[in-house]
Amino acid sequence: MKIEIWADFICPFCYIGKRNLEMALKKLHLEGKVDIRLKSFLLDPYRPLYNGQTYLDELAENFGSYERAKELSEHLGYLGKLVGIEFDFNNVKPTNTLTAHRLLKYAKAYGKELELSERLFLSVFHHGEDIGETAVLIEAASEIGLNPHEAKTVLLDETAYRVEVKADLALARKMNISGVPCFTINDELEFVGAQNIEIFEEALLHVMKHG
Repeated sequence: MKIEIWADFICPFCYIGKRNLEMALKKLHLEGKVDIRLKSFLLDPYRPLYNGQTYLDELAENFGSYERAKELSEHLGYLGKLVGIEFDFNNVKPTNTLTAHRLLKYAKAYGKELELSERLFLSVFHHGEDIGETAVLIEAASEIGLNPHEAKTVLLDETAYRVEVKADLALARKMNISGVPCFTINDELEFVGAQNIEIFEEALLHVMKHG
């Protein structure tokens, strides 16, 4: 079984959806038995690097008020706690994630894309780190066992793994994927949004039964 996940590291729904899928796989004893592939997606390709604006500032701009932003962040916090995620929205640093996605493709070459993905989500939503900074990305790569010097070389070369990221973005456009997280199973079933564990279980059981 192959599962592809389109996600962006600055997206809390992506983190929740990824965790829900992982928990569904665990409940069905499918951990390590499924080919999970991460696909790059940029929620805002033109987003600048971190400029001091907080995540709540951004939400307030998008939803019209800090009250609405606070309500949404509290709801996301509740959903996160259900699956063991502790969000710290007061310290989230919105930034352009292209470089982080290039690092993800580098990690994939060593079979560590899932580990790096989890580490980067933690960086953003738990540690309050700016994943637009090279030093932060090098530290994340080093922590999961990648060579920090090699990772630095990749990060400083703006052309490195850019083709792979662009290929994912082009495929997303071809598949009319306009929001994330987005999940495909064996190139057929597709879910958009942070589906709950039960939805994933039903889909996985269907595929296991019918192929």
